[in-house]
Amino acid sequence: MTGAGERRPARVVLRGLGLWTPAFPARASWVAAGMPELGDWASEQALDVASEQAPPRPAAELLAPRLRRRTSVLTRAVATAAAAAAGQAGLELARARLLTVSSYGEIATTVELLDQLATPEGPVSPTKFHNSVHNTATGYLSIATKNRGESTALAAGAQGLAIGLLEVATELAAGSAFGSAAGSAFGSASGAGQGSVLILAEEQLPAPFDRREADPTYALALALAAEPAGLEQVDSLDLAVDLELGFESGGPSVTDEREPSSPLGSPLVWALGLARAAIELAAGPSGGLQHGGASAVGDPLTLAPASPHSPRYLARLRPLAATDPG
Repeated sequence: MTGAGERRPARVVLRGLGLWTPAFPARASWVAAGMPELGDWASEQALDVASEQAPPRPAAELLAPRLRRRTSVLTRAVATAAAAAAGQAGLELARARLLTVSSYGEIATTVELLDQLATPEGPVSPTKFHNSVHNTATGYLSIATKNRGESTALAAGAQGLAIGLLEVATELAAGSAFGSAAGSAFGSASGAGQGSVLILAEEQLPAPFDRREADPTYALALALAAEPAGLEQVDSLDLAVDLELGFESGGPSVTDEREPSSPLGSPLVWALGLARAAIELAAGPSGGLQHGGASAVGDPLTLAPASPHSPRYLARLRPLAATDPG
């Protein structure tokens, strides 16, 4: 229970997880490999393929072939991960709020377009221009699923996971994720249609911006709901996520040397930590997952790099049965 004057943390329910990378094209393959840390799964090492082979492309079965042919690897990865997360949660993508968070967005398409512009009298592709905007992936998702509701594309650097979760929690609490008045345009606001899909995604930086410490191409999706009522699904994670935000004042610096580095402002390190803890907590002590990555129930997880000049974002994961309703 929260006492008088205490701030109750924002709460969402984590229902599903989706993942696509060249090394791990599904959440199950990442789990089977022991849920390795980011530093252990650079795509070139994990795939062990000859350099002349083309990298794998996401299946993106959610997109019609006509749409799929014209999209980037990033957009296809977003579609693949979002479909997996929504499928585990029993969430209808046609009625879910879509939120994509990416630092660089369609960077490969943008660089290719800039190369075309820099070529004297060279052709400039209208399709490349159309696909270079930051909300390309959410736009294609909404087209593919006939979702006429809200969608957002954000860039928040290394704090992308925290900001994304905070936005989803705020929207769900306000009822704008097809709840109350907004739900009337889409039918009932209860059941499998109510929720959001948060997708963190990045494309490997192309030359001349490529860096050794940059992320591989990836998309990690979280299917989230305001509460579990009416959302029973056998395979869903059913974890409450309590979000806590605060500024440190006085005392030691909030920077913790044990926290992983976040290369080039990436939220992926923090997202993998959240995913690992969620999978292990959902599996329970008899789940056979012994990778040492999960925290105990209720222990805080850091969602973004901490510094004396920025807020500290934390999350506490609990199975729904272990949550405090007050």
